[in-house]
Amino acid sequence: MSTKRFSSKSFSVIIPLICILISFVLISLGIKAESVDAESAKQWWWIISPSLSGKLLTKLGEITFVLGVFHAVFDYFVTRKLVEESTKAAVQSERVAESGIEDFRYDSEDVDYVQAIIGSSDLVIGFHHSSRIIATYSSYFVKRAQLGRKTTFIALGSPSAAITYLDQRRGKAIDVDKKLEELNFHIAEIKRKSGVGDCIELFNHGAVLSYSFVYTGQYIWVKPNRNSNGYETVPALKVAAGSPLFEFFGRDIMEFITEVKGPKIEIPLLAKVSSLFRATSGERQNNVIEESNRKD
Repeated sequence: MSTKRFSSKSFSVIIPLICILISFVLISLGIKAESVDAESAKQWWWIISPSLSGKLLTKLGEITFVLGVFHAVFDYFVTRKLVEESTKAAVQSERVAESGIEDFRYDSEDVDYVQAIIGSSDLVIGFHHSSRIIATYSSYFVKRAQLGRKTTFIALGSPSAAITYLDQRRGKAIDVDKKLEELNFHIAEIKRKSGVGDCIELFNHGAVLSYSFVYTGQYIWVKPNRNSNGYETVPALKVAAGSPLFEFFGRDIMEFITEVKGPKIEIPLLAKVSSLFRATSGERQNNVIEESNRKD
C-alpha cells in the first residue's frame, strides 16, 4: 500500500515537471527560430517561415507551461482537499459504526418487529399508551407465547401526573383508561389464542418517557419522543448489543424496569443485562489501561 501511495505522489510531481521542461524546450526553439535571418533560412527545410514557426513554438511552449503549473496547483489544492474530505467522512462513518447504530428508519412505523418478537428470548416493550405494536403483530405474539417466550409491556398507568402533563402539552385530553382497556384486550386475546396464561406481563409506569423502546438481548429499537407540541413523523434507531449506545439505553431501561417492578422482585433479564454491562465496562477499562501503557 505504501508503494502505491509513493507511486501516486511521484506521478503527480513528475507530470508538471515534464510539462514545464517541455515548455522551456519549445520556447527556446521558438526564440531560436525567430532569430534565423533570411539567408540562413534558405539553408533549412522550413515548411513555413522561421519567424512564424518560432511564434508557434513559443506559444505552444507557453501553453504547455500553463498546463504544467495548473496541474501542480490542482493536485496540491483540489486533490488534497478531496482526500481530506474523504478521510473525514471515513472517520465519521467509523465513529457511527462504533457507536452501535445498526439500522435506521425515517419513519418509526416502517420498522418490522417480526424478528424481534419471534427470534428473541427476552422482549421488553416500553411506551406511553399506544397499543399499535401489539395489535399489528398480534399473531406473532401468539407464536412467541407458544414457543414459551415471555413478553413484558410497560405502559403509562392511570391516574398519574404524567397524563396530566401530556394532556396540557397536547392541548387535549387522551383517554388513557380506554387505551389501557384496548391493550388489556389484545393481551387477553393473545393468551386465549396461544393457550398460555402467563406469556405476557403488563406493568404501569407514571413517567413521561424520553423515548419508547423495544428491547431484546441482541439489540434495541429506540423511538425518541418529541419535546415540542404537534405530531410529526418520528424516526427510529436500532442499536446493537456490545456497543456504547446499547450500554447507555440498556442500563437506562434496566433501571427503569427496576423502578417500575420494584427492587425486591427477581428479574432474570436484569441479571443478564447487568452481567453484559459489567463485561463491557471491564473490557473498556482494560483497553484504556493498555492504551495508557503503550503511551508510557
